[in-house]
Amino acid sequence: MGGIDLQKLSMPLSTYVASSQGGEKALYSPWLVKLGKTPEEVDIAVAADLTQRENFVVKAIKVPGAAATTLTSSFADVASKAGWPVVTKMSLPKPVLQITDPTAQEAGVLGVGYVYAKDDVFYVVVTDDLSLLIQGLAGLP
Repeated sequence: MGGIDLQKLSMPLSTYVASSQGGEKALYSPWLVKLGKTPEEVDIAVAADLTQRENFVVKAIKVPGAAATTLTSSFADVASKAGWPVVTKMSLPKPVLQITDPTAQEAGVLGVGYVYAKDDVFYVVVTDDLSLLIQGLAGLP
């Protein structure tokens, strides 16, 4: 992506959530409860820039049986209730919700994610580089 080699991995969402604290991981369990699922029932795939720059990550979470609009609206609801600002962005290759983790921004790390869903897959793109964001969104289904 943009000349950056991305490392790829996949695992049960429960393993991903248990791998570290903070960030959007705190939102996944309450989000899935709204969808009648648990982190053990869904999988996540991650493609990330693991170089020194670490400024591009794409996550895909497959939630079998869920509708795209339900995935995004329920995640936005959980994020808003947790105090994370949620803004609709229509000026990108796909309409997305921009969701900001206030604690990440305070810590000076990447804290803005762009979320969108297609069918039963929920995508999160995290980057501080607009050109990578545009390329990443354009490359998603």
